[in-house]
Amino acid sequence: MKKLFILLSIFFTVLVFNSGTLNADGVKIILQLNNPKMIVDNVEQEIDPGRGTKPLILNDHTVVPIRAIIEALGGEVAWDESERKISIQQGNNTIFMWLDSYITEVNGESKNADIPLKSINGRTMAPLRYIAENLNFNVDWDNDNKKITISGEKNSVKPTPINEKDVDPKNVTGELSFWHFNVDTASGLIKNFNDYYPNVKVNLSIVPLTDRKYQNKITAAVKSQSGVPDIFPAEASFVKRFVDTPDFYSDITDKVSDSVGNMVPYTVYVGTDKNGYQRALSNQIGVCGFAYKKELAKKYLGTDNPNQIANMLLSEDMMLKTAKTLKSKSNGSVALFPSWEEVKKLYLGSRSMGWVIDNKLTIDAKVMVLIDLAKELRTNNYEAGYKQWSPDWSSAIADKNKALVWLCPSWGIPWIIGANDQNSRTNQKWGIAKTPEACLWGGTWYGIYDKSDKQELAWKFLKFITSDNYGMNDYSEKYEEIPNNIELISKNKYKSKIFDIDLIDFYEDNIKDVNGSVLSKYDDIIEDCFDEAMESYLEGKLFSKAEVIKKFKGKVQNELPEIEID
Repeated sequence: MKKLFILLSIFFTVLVFNSGTLNADGVKIILQLNNPKMIVDNVEQEIDPGRGTKPLILNDHTVVPIRAIIEALGGEVAWDESERKISIQQGNNTIFMWLDSYITEVNGESKNADIPLKSINGRTMAPLRYIAENLNFNVDWDNDNKKITISGEKNSVKPTPINEKDVDPKNVTGELSFWHFNVDTASGLIKNFNDYYPNVKVNLSIVPLTDRKYQNKITAAVKSQSGVPDIFPAEASFVKRFVDTPDFYSDITDKVSDSVGNMVPYTVYVGTDKNGYQRALSNQIGVCGFAYKKELAKKYLGTDNPNQIANMLLSEDMMLKTAKTLKSKSNGSVALFPSWEEVKKLYLGSRSMGWVIDNKLTIDAKVMVLIDLAKELRTNNYEAGYKQWSPDWSSAIADKNKALVWLCPSWGIPWIIGANDQNSRTNQKWGIAKTPEACLWGGTWYGIYDKSDKQELAWKFLKFITSDNYGMNDYSEKYEEIPNNIELISKNKYKSKIFDIDLIDFYEDNIKDVNGSVLSKYDDIIEDCFDEAMESYLEGKLFSKAEVIKKFKGKVQNELPEIEID
């Protein structure tokens, strides 16, 4: 049954084919078996645009992808995922059909079709004669040439809209459960949604990411099929696992086909499963910059110009040289980075290969460079030795000294700098410089629980936070984030009070180069294994890069025995 869901979603998209007031004129459509083209009023066009699907005979009945044909007849089609139902409207006629069911409804009357909707080779095929004749069109069969001709007059009646846009948001009611790992982000999303849909109650539960508590709790709930929220997010380090594991996220391919072209491509790729079906969407961009304290840069490095700071961090050699100068001139009171994990995120986020390829552990060349760089930084006290996200790391952000540079993804502007330096929006303390390469760090994707009984209501929430222009623009302006929305990016300015820059101008060049393929389904687990090996090395418990790699591989093998390791 799930397979049929998947196949169906590839063909049907939840769109309205609004033809306006229909003309009272004739129409003639000619189709032929095993021919992907049809003739509509002497004009040739594809039956299933871009897919090459052909009419075929099933149990002595001709079946076809129906969408383009209904459009040519002046009608419209919609898909209700929760009921697995198509709605066809043409003039004053309405037909409802359900996947794999002979039962149909024609203008409010229950009828039996000669053959039900069927998913065949990835396309939903509908009985042509049954639909056309119930819309009051003539259907003729030319057996010699295997041709089907549909003819008749279009009605002059404008169909009753079946588009969700015609529903007053205030009339939408219901209740959703929503889990998240960040209370500020989640609360902001809910508030924006309720400003537009005031009568939908969203019940929020917060589960921390610490020690993978969130991932484990979601996984346990899905496996038991008990207590799973209707909507739940996945962070970049484990989103591919949620997307690729059955029963986690609903297939929303049919719902988003008109929206994904307006999203930054890497975010679409990340939310797509291994079979090509869309499971999750992101509302944000995770491309990075170097956030730095301007006063310290000016005092110890002689400049707070972002281009010059970028040049000082352009390579491993330049980082070490800059760190040495900073240490010397500050008498050791200011480290270049608060943690070795700043460069870890930089190097892992700009790799060309992810941790797992063809189910094999893969170690990109940048990982080997990172090991040496991190050791140099720690040995020479060029980084402060704080653990990322620890109280020391967070408090150092507002401190006038401690460290100079934090790696800052676009979402980190409010949630790293802004959240930890309460005066950052008024004292113009911070500058931001470009990283040597496009670097992906983090980001959050959202999906609908596969077995939620509130699919359509959950979709309204998901759509609002990830693809609705109003919702995304309002949220981005409030929280100083770049929306994952190409139209908004091209039309708007998103001013950062922290950095006194336009975020689009700063991040835009690198956005297109972000490589989403570096994310794998096991990143959170593998990165924990890497961190443990690296911490042992930095603390002097391991004595060579070879020992680091050996311990790392051993940890991965123990945690993920299904992965092949050389």
